[in-house]
Amino acid sequence: MNIALATMVLLAGIIYMFTFFQHTTRHQKAPYALIAIAMAITLSACAEGEQASAQDSELDEAQALIEELEATIVEKDEEIDELSLHIEEMEEQLDSFEEDLRDQIEEEYKDEISSLNEQITEKSDSLSNNEATISKLEEEVSTLKDELETAKSETVSASTSESSSEESNHSCPAGSIHINTASEAEVQGIYQIGPDRASQIMQLRPFSSYNDMKRISGIGDKHAQAIESEGKVCFE
Repeated sequence: MNIALATMVLLAGIIYMFTFFQHTTRHQKAPYALIAIAMAITLSACAEGEQASAQDSELDEAQALIEELEATIVEKDEEIDELSLHIEEMEEQLDSFEEDLRDQIEEEYKDEISSLNEQITEKSDSLSNNEATISKLEEEVSTLKDELETAKSETVSASTSESSSEESNHSCPAGSIHINTASEAEVQGIYQIGPDRASQIMQLRPFSSYNDMKRISGIGDKHAQAIESEGKVCFE
């Protein structure tokens, strides 16, 4: 039920009853007072229902975004693998052409050597273009992974807000990630921790502090400070 419409109906009812009360006795007013109270309770229940529905909708949207980003990353990884294989094949062809050129050094093969040089140039240009494409795809994958980490963090935050009223039996705050006991999937909820770094965490733990996390490849002072600022990691 739309809250604005319900509010208008309630106000109209109150105005009507106020006008009616001016022409009724005290005993006649009592039932209408109860009706006004019932209308107020109904409006409050509608508002609470819409708020709960909005929270569920936010969780669904965040989960849908995660699934979409994961599918896109898989697709980009496959494209990179295909291009890498193609580059390896082209490099083998270039090596073969170079061997042919070394063998065909006699004067009678000048024309063929010239033709082979042209083919090598074409192959080299094509190889450079493919390497540039791979570099661009790797940047896109890196961006998508960052977006995925952000979406996962938002999902964890939304889930944590729903259970914030529950008491915790652990000394770490609610919503913390226990880096020394969490699963590989759970530690990916830490700021900019993807599958590769999550795997390193599994192998290198236990960790005793944010500074100790710099043992993980790719995590320096700034990254460690950013993780500490997020305040999600528990070292117990």
